[in-house]
Amino acid sequence: MRALNSALLNKSDERARFLRYCIVGVVTAGIYSGMIFTSVVIPIVRPEIATAVVTVVAGAFNFAAHRYFTFIGSRPFGTSVLRYLTLLTINAVLGAAIVAVATLFGASIVTANLLVVALVTISTYFVLDLLVI
Repeated sequence: MRALNSALLNKSDERARFLRYCIVGVVTAGIYSGMIFTSVVIPIVRPEIATAVVTVVAGAFNFAAHRYFTFIGSRPFGTSVLRYLTLLTINAVLGAAIVAVATLFGASIVTANLLVVALVTISTYFVLDLLVI
């Protein structure tokens, strides 16, 4: 009975952690979208500079939130940051490749990007947990 309770608790913990992961993702998207919208409404800098700054800010929030809220990191901070940046690079290349192949086979850009979001969201959850944070 104790083993069953432990297994159920672990499943519950895992669901809670995945929910936190999703919440962090939604908040990150909100930060990104809000800052981009603001940079369009109040154009202080060129759009490409605004996009770069917003990407860094949203990425930094995402890393910190996952490290201290979602996964509660145990690896050294510097190691986690380098692995996180590597993961972002791999995701960007992989996403571009998926879009290229999917559109080559007739998928719309929207459909191809939705596929990327789904695949990257799910795979990143496990990679963050096992290798990054």
